Amino acid sequence: MSRIIFFDTEVTVDQEKIIDFGAINDKGEKLHTGRVDLFSAFIKETSFLCGHNIVKHDLKYLERHDKSVMAIPAFDTLSLSPL
Repeated sequence: MSRIIFFDTEVTVDQEKIIDFGAINDKGEKLHTGRVDLFSAFIKETSFLCGHNIVKHDLKYLERHDKSVMAIPAFDTLSLSPL
């Protein structure tokens, strides 16, 4: 089980649809896909999710496809940014 996964998504502005996922876990395993099901499987056993602006952006769109993602504690690096 990975303790933490860092990830980012690309979302279309007009359709508000996730078109790409990039993720890496603490074991160095990577995922780059446009498929929600593969991303969901990759994060299924993790303890924490981490990324920049994931709470108000990425997770909002991901929750539409996989509500179980909201049960995983998230650490958003946006709060660390001085800008």
